[in-house]
Amino acid sequence: MEIPNIGGKSNTSDASTINFVNRNILNLQKNFGDSNSTNSINSIKKEDQLTLEDLDKISKIIADRLEKLSQIFKGEARFEIDRDLDILIVKIVEKNTEKVIRQIPPEVSLKLAKALNDLEGILFDEKA
Repeated sequence: MEIPNIGGKSNTSDASTINFVNRNILNLQKNFGDSNSTNSINSIKKEDQLTLEDLDKISKIIADRLEKLSQIFKGEARFEIDRDLDILIVKIVEKNTEKVIRQIPPEVSLKLAKALNDLEGILFDEKA
């Protein structure tokens, strides 16, 4: 396990950051390639060291792509916590109709987990 150096720069963490950014740049190009952002990403990628300006450019490109994706998707993510199970529930909901497109974990899994919690009280004595 690598612990990043907080105070100074480390060559290994810089190299791993560059590799991480380069992998994600390639994924962006594959999935959302358009000529303007791809050319600007390629000009950034050719340099060995990333500067704050480069990271700003990359973050702006990613923000633009996410904005385009959100316009296409027309949905939103909602996060809830089930207090009985102490579990996080993520729901993807259509904005206009409030219809749940996808829920993680599924409703069936939540019902099963609640049933198992109720059954636990019957099977095991808490006073033991």
